[in-house]
Formats: sequence, structure tokens, C-alpha cells
Amino acid sequence: MAWLIGSGKYGVNDGVPQDIVDDLIAMNLTKAPEISPHISMHSAVANMTLEQYCEALRVDFAVAFARTVAGVHYPMDNYAGLNLGSKIRIEKLPGHLAENYCYNETAVRLRLEALEFDWETFDPRTCTIAGVPVGDRLVQ
Repeated sequence: MAWLIGSGKYGVNDGVPQDIVDDLIAMNLTKAPEISPHISMHSAVANMTLEQYCEALRVDFAVAFARTVAGVHYPMDNYAGLNLGSKIRIEKLPGHLAENYCYNETAVRLRLEALEFDWETFDPRTCTIAGVPVGDRLVQ
């Protein structure tokens, strides 16, 4: 739904608030997300380009905020959900990848912890976290 709004397929005439339309259009989502049934988008961060990582964050953000568009969540609910999802991913994903795909559990956990952030500080328009370009976080 977020991609449809951002691409102009749905908008104010369909009941979507103008500020939400503006925010989703500003994200410049290039296509509908393709989600793997086995691994979340964030688990592939080590193999992503900067543009792909930024797009993955924007998609996660847009999907969460589609709940506000649908009228079933307040924005703060979305931030809480994104932050909780990050915590659960850090707790569960390294073991899953180690057990099922022979990843180094410690290395995955450390990388996910290094990339963790408070979603309230993410700006999808500029792809920054607390004012810092996401690319600066990838090279740490």
C-alpha cells in the first residue's frame, strides 16, 4: 500500500491524508518490495549497496506507516513496532542463520547490533539516521 501511494496510484482522493502522501512520495520508492520468506531484508545488509540499504529502510518505514494510513495505528505505534522488530531480529536472527545457513552467529549478531538505531531518528526523505547518512553507518 505504501508503494502504491508513493507511486501515485492512491492518494488524497482515496482518503489518504496529504501529509502521508507527501512523505511517501518523497521516499522515492522505486518498486514494490520483494520480501524473502526466509530472511528479513535487514539480514542481507552485509551484501547490500548503499542504495539498496537505504531502499530497504524506506520500505520498512513505509510498510509500518501504512498502518497509520489504514487508520489502525498512531505514528508512535509504528516507531515502537519498528524498534521492537529490531530487538527481536538481533535476538533471533543470528541463531536462525547459524543453524540453517551456517552463518557465524557472533559475527551476524555484532553486525546487527552495530546497525541498530532508534527508528524515530530515521528520515526517509534524506535517508539519514539522527542526521547522519546511512552510508556512514555501513562503513563502521
